[in-house]
Amino acid sequence: RRLARCPRSLWLLVSCLIPTGQAMCRASSTISRWQLLFSIFVIYVGCVTVVSTVNALFAWVSWRTWYERCTHSSDKPGILGAKDAINEGASLILVCGGEACRDELGAHLAMLLERGATTSSFAFFSSGHYKLLKDFECSDPTNPHRARFEAVNFEKLCSVMVLDRDAIDTLANFTSFVRYLVEHAKQALHTKPIDVVVVTGGYHAWRASSVAAVILGCQGLSYTVAMAEPAHDDIAGQAAVAHRSPLESRRRCVRDVLRAILWVLTGFEGDAVAAWVHTQRRDFRTWHKAKAATKKK
Repeated sequence: RRLARCPRSLWLLVSCLIPTGQAMCRASSTISRWQLLFSIFVIYVGCVTVVSTVNALFAWVSWRTWYERCTHSSDKPGILGAKDAINEGASLILVCGGEACRDELGAHLAMLLERGATTSSFAFFSSGHYKLLKDFECSDPTNPHRARFEAVNFEKLCSVMVLDRDAIDTLANFTSFVRYLVEHAKQALHTKPIDVVVVTGGYHAWRASSVAAVILGCQGLSYTVAMAEPAHDDIAGQAAVAHRSPLESRRRCVRDVLRAILWVLTGFEGDAVAAWVHTQRRDFRTWHKAKAATKKK
């Protein structure tokens, strides 16, 4: 897990030193510049791949083990497992943007987090259904969504919430979360069974968990998945799930896993391509950034 948190620059340095040292021990004519570059490339890819693969397997196994542990005790083992994980020390929540029920479940789970001077717990809402902080406030009579958050302490939610608007697709949900984690709240390695609770929809859980294994695993983080479902009176949410569920496929899962592996190796996530495909999400992100810049001025 410690090796997983080493930056790419360190692995690149190691990859340069090994073949360079070998070349210096040999006659200069026995190895060409292209052979040296190829050796550096192979060693870099090999080091990152081995470390990331091992941690991804550990992350995947931790989720399956944790999920199966709760399967026989509840008809909603994902949610029960998420609550147990937080109670046993998980300090991070990632809410993947989508239907309103994901944000609602994420807000309720955030109430279980502890926030203090010695902890760095936070709930990361990545491009969710609710766009503004005030949408989560149950005491505001002008908020049309207040009934969804009656059990949510708005003041406490604000203390642990990170309302992020950078992500456009599933992969970006995770990469933006990791960037924030590294820059603002780098976690110390510990012995807790689960580090991150990933909140998403049931139909999206397989793809999200596969990407999580790669992206979170490469950071040495374990995870579990909480699957949100629309409430019985949430007609819009049920319609959205009914529309999106048939679109999920094995091809999408494989595509995002391959993109996640590419991100681990190179840092490239294909944001420009995603922005071209998801024009409405791109336009909202542009508007949100412009608004934020105006407030700073």
